[in-house]
Amino acid sequence: MSVTAKKQENSNETVALLYKDFANLKTFVFYVSEESAFFMKLLSAKVYRSETPNLYEKLKKFITKVEKTKTEAENWNSALEEHKDQIRLLLGDQNRNPKDFYENEHIKLKEQVLAFINDSNNLKLDIFRFTGDLLLTE
Repeated sequence: MSVTAKKQENSNETVALLYKDFANLKTFVFYVSEESAFFMKLLSAKVYRSETPNLYEKLKKFITKVEKTKTEAENWNSALEEHKDQIRLLLGDQNRNPKDFYENEHIKLKEQVLAFINDSNNLKLDIFRFTGDLLLTE
């Protein structure tokens, strides 16, 4: 196998890994978006003990945070679609090294998306902790 063919094979493998990683990130962002819809319904439902002090104010704060998370998920979805287009362009561009793209662009985006997912998971935990004991049992 020639050096050029070996280099192309390595580039294709790197692009395949980028696509796989992209697909995982896209799935995680999709889950956050879908979970946001669930939490909006949960926080808006009339299923809480009304005698809880400042209940509606606290629920409203959570609703605002969930709305923000939903918007951020939509923004990340768009950013990931643009990122996918950049990955696709790597296949036909012999001048761009997929490994450089991975190290310089993909890793940064991945870290940012994972931080967003971590923040949304923390929000979910906060909601569960707050609402868990407030649900009506009758």
